[in-house]
Amino acid sequence: MKTLWKGWIAVAVLIAILYFVLDNTPNTKLVLYNGVGLGSVLLLLTGIKVNDIKPRAPWLWFVAGLTSFLVADVIYYVLEQRYNGAPPFPNAADAFYLGMYPCMIIGLTLLVRGVAPGRDKASFIDAAVVGTAWFGILWVLFVDDYFTTGTGSINSGLVVSLAYPVMDVALLAVAARLVVTVHLKHLPFAFIVGAIGALAVADTAYQIKLGNGTFTTGQYPDAFWLTFYVGFAVAALHPAAAREAPRQEEVGRLTGTQLAIMFFATLAVPVVDLFYGKPEDRIVTIVASALLFLLILIRVFALMKTVEHGRDRLRFDAEHDSLTGLANRLLFAKRVAAAIDPKQGHQSAVLFIDLDDFKTINDSLGHEAGDDLLAAVANRLEACVGDDDTVARFGGDEFAVLLESISNRRDAVNTARRILESLNDPIDLGVRVLRASASIGIAIQTDDVDDVETLMRNADVAMYLSKSRGKGRFEFFQDEMHAEAVERLDLKADLQRALDDGQFVLNYQPIFDLETGRVALVEALVRWQEAEIFQWYGTGWADNQNPFEAGEVAMWLGSSGSFGGIQQRVEFPFSATLLPYWEAVTTEPTQTFIGGAALFAMSGHPDEENAAAAAFFDFLD
Repeated sequence: MKTLWKGWIAVAVLIAILYFVLDNTPNTKLVLYNGVGLGSVLLLLTGIKVNDIKPRAPWLWFVAGLTSFLVADVIYYVLEQRYNGAPPFPNAADAFYLGMYPCMIIGLTLLVRGVAPGRDKASFIDAAVVGTAWFGILWVLFVDDYFTTGTGSINSGLVVSLAYPVMDVALLAVAARLVVTVHLKHLPFAFIVGAIGALAVADTAYQIKLGNGTFTTGQYPDAFWLTFYVGFAVAALHPAAAREAPRQEEVGRLTGTQLAIMFFATLAVPVVDLFYGKPEDRIVTIVASALLFLLILIRVFALMKTVEHGRDRLRFDAEHDSLTGLANRLLFAKRVAAAIDPKQGHQSAVLFIDLDDFKTINDSLGHEAGDDLLAAVANRLEACVGDDDTVARFGGDEFAVLLESISNRRDAVNTARRILESLNDPIDLGVRVLRASASIGIAIQTDDVDDVETLMRNADVAMYLSKSRGKGRFEFFQDEMHAEAVERLDLKADLQRALDDGQFVLNYQPIFDLETGRVALVEALVRWQEAEIFQWYGTGWADNQNPFEAGEVAMWLGSSGSFGGIQQRVEFPFSATLLPYWEAVTTEPTQTFIGGAALFAMSGHPDEENAAAAAFFDFLD
């Protein structure tokens, strides 16, 4: 079935050749010409069913239109036999010929809506350009004759004669919308557009020949009508009809196809008028050309608006957070720079805000709930500040607030308290209702701090100190915090270097029960061999006054992935529990991690304890 469309093209071409080569008789007209029409209708239905084309409604309208056209051809054939090749005009066949156009227009309109839902004003303008240009061409070629050579009265013949070019214009305009809306690389649509173009050429040639009295069956217009039949059948039979058609990349943009349409449409009317026009056609061609020029101006203006809107959108996206719509770090820094400009004559403050336990919420409730929480927090932060202030999101759970003008520290304190109170109100995330808390760092513009980078860094340092001292609180930046932050960075770098260089070693020591003399516990200790640590970061491991000493080093070593080469594993013949002094970890039965400062708890059974101790000390040896 995949090659049936190629087969029908080959058969149709062969039948067309026979139609034009053989003598033009009633039998050739009935069997060959109408045979192609009937075959195309049947194969159009076959393609719809075999390819399961969706949506189906547009194609069923195409079936109705093609069937109406076939019925008209059969009626016209019968009338030719009855009136010896000169049937009256208008006749019954014209009703079915004209009935084909609305069916095709409805089908094309539904097809365009299915591919590109919504109202694309640009495609309507492009369709109007094509329709105006084609009307101007048809006027020059034959429509003007209806008014200059007729009796001047309106009768059925004039109405039907005018209905054909009007319908052709409408059909071509709708087809133009299809051209500018989708890619014609989607071959079924290309075949449909080609078939409609062939119909327009055939109708135009027919009207010209009919006007000068030279039309007879079997001339070249019949080839274009046959193409009209075959084109729709091939479009439905093609395997691509079963796939969704791609639309143009961007609504409102001006593609190469659209530029070509505008170029030829603009030139077509004056060129045709130059070669075929009469003096009495000038008014219509001038009006048509002026209308084309106006439509193209509207199109270009709309394109400029689209480009401007796209540029504004890109600028907005570059300076705002996509999730919350708040300012991002780039825009926030720009506004801080403007606020602390000495020319402003006021004092500003920057608040850095970090949500507490956000990772736990994100991991337990899911990323969607996490995003909802961030959006709710953004809304509450905006409600806590003034219209001239700026709220920003830097990514993750980090936010910032610029208080553009404050009188004293109290203004910053009041804002921080409003934020903490607002976040503490219940937040409904759908899956759960919870309360949020945050750690806030505040930095105030001073004579010594008058640049963006320093002010934002100070707020960041104060925020991390606030988080280290608890949750749901705020801290002001103080000068000594900067030195502590630098020490923290130095310590982290030295710890990583010590880990890479293998400077950490494990030392094990037993703990004896004084009453029984037996080993009760085994302690594993991590030792840092570089003595400089005590000079740089404190007086020793036991000195807990400096926050960068034993406790913080132990926390860093105990974090995921930090042990590296100092982790070891010991097999024991019974279940055991490892108790690192910075966190408790229960291991798998018969497996125990020895790392950090840890206590191995004995089972309480002498035999098991002695066996465990022996196995442990065998491992140490």
